[in-house]
Amino acid sequence: MKIAILTRESFSTYIYNLVAGLYELGFCDITIVSIPQDLKMVFKNNLNKFKVSSFTLYLAKFIRLAKAYYKFKKVGINHVIKQARGKNYNENDLIKLLLQNRFNIAIAYNSGLLREEILSIPKFGVICAHPALLPFGRGFSGHLQSVLLGIPMGVTVFRIDKGVDTGDIYLQEELDISRCKSKDDLNNEFSKKELELTLKTILGISRNTLFPKKQAKKYKYWKLSEEEINKADKVLNQIFLKNKQ
Repeated sequence: MKIAILTRESFSTYIYNLVAGLYELGFCDITIVSIPQDLKMVFKNNLNKFKVSSFTLYLAKFIRLAKAYYKFKKVGINHVIKQARGKNYNENDLIKLLLQNRFNIAIAYNSGLLREEILSIPKFGVICAHPALLPFGRGFSGHLQSVLLGIPMGVTVFRIDKGVDTGDIYLQEELDISRCKSKDDLNNEFSKKELELTLKTILGISRNTLFPKKQAKKYKYWKLSEEEINKADKVLNQIFLKNKQ
C-alpha cells in the first residue's frame, strides 16, 4: 500500500503520530506531500498551534509535539516532498506529482479544498477525518454544530468527493467527552479519535475488509454565524465546568 499524506502543515503532532502509527501497522511506503501556502498563513497557523491560556498548557503541547516528532524520526521516513512556495505554484503541480507516484490512497489533513481531479487519482481516493458524525456537522466547526443540535460529538472518516463533507463513509464513532475540562482537552480527544479511526480505515482498506457506505443527503451544509458559535462555546464551557466537579 503506497500512502500519501496531503497537508499544508509545516510541522504537526498529528502528522508525526499518523506516520508512526502507519509504520507500526506495517506500512512503510509513506510520503508526506507538503502543499504550499502563503508565508503569512504559515506564520499565523504555527502561531495558533501554541495559542494557549497558560504556560502549563503551552508546555504540555510542546511535550506532545516533541514526543510525536521523536516517534516520527524513529520511523526514518525519507519520503517528504516539499513543493516550492511562490506565485508560480498551482494545483497542476500536485496533480502531476500524484500521477507520477501512483499512490494507492491519500490522507488529507489541513490540506484545503482539493480539485475533483485530484480526488480520483489515488486508487482508493482521498480520505479525511472530520470532527462530527456525518451527515450532521458538515463544513467547518462540525463539533459546534453537534452542540447546537444536541447530538453526540464524534468523528467520521470518509472519502472526499466534490461536495462539502458529503463523501462515502468508512468509519464513524461517538466521542467520549466526560473527561474534557477545557477546549484543549476536547481537541486532544478529537485528535486521538481521528488518528485511531484513520489508522483503522487504512488497515481495513488494505485488507479488503472495509468498504465505504453512502451517507444521507438530508442534512445540508451549515455555516455558523458568530452568534451561533458563541452560543455553542457557552454550552461547551458549561460541560467543562460540570466535568471539573
